[in-house]
Amino acid sequence: MIFDANSNSWRSSFEPTWAILPEEGIVTVVSGSSGFGKHASLFLEYYDNLNDEFPKTEMYDVHHAPNSTKIKIQKFDCHFMQGGNIILTTQIPKVNGQNQPIQNTNGASDAHHHSYIVNHDRMTRVKAAIQEFKRKAEETGRYTYVAPGGALGFMFSKVGQRGVNCADFVIKVLEKANVAKLGSGLFNSPYRIAS
Repeated sequence: MIFDANSNSWRSSFEPTWAILPEEGIVTVVSGSSGFGKHASLFLEYYDNLNDEFPKTEMYDVHHAPNSTKIKIQKFDCHFMQGGNIILTTQIPKVNGQNQPIQNTNGASDAHHHSYIVNHDRMTRVKAAIQEFKRKAEETGRYTYVAPGGALGFMFSKVGQRGVNCADFVIKVLEKANVAKLGSGLFNSPYRIAS
């Protein structure tokens, strides 16, 4: 997020004309723009409590070890703090859960993103949906990694499991929180869901 001194407000790192307000946050899906988009990450820019002094930026990412179907949901707090706990800018991690470089957020041609403005209640539902997905992946083993995700992820899964990829994570979270109905296809690509 970026502080706009002219309007005395915090702005989105991805949509600089959009203000982050105590009652309204921004959810952004980020992917690469080449091929199928390589990898998708989910960013939340919001006020945790309506009376907080500063908003937060968090990145959520699906990670799986090479040659493994076990997945973890990683959370990165993206604040850059300096002296007196004042947020100067947002620090985006340099690599995602697949250890690939995170794409630029300044409109560069190698980045692709789609943002949604959500009210405070819906942001709370987004965070709850992330935790539900995390529980199903990490605690119950219901979700496992299958590269194409979508219907192919289901077909290539063991009985009682659901093969997902990073795009499936975003689709499930945004649909569960009633932010967007992105729909699942034969396979799910990061580029499509960040369009």
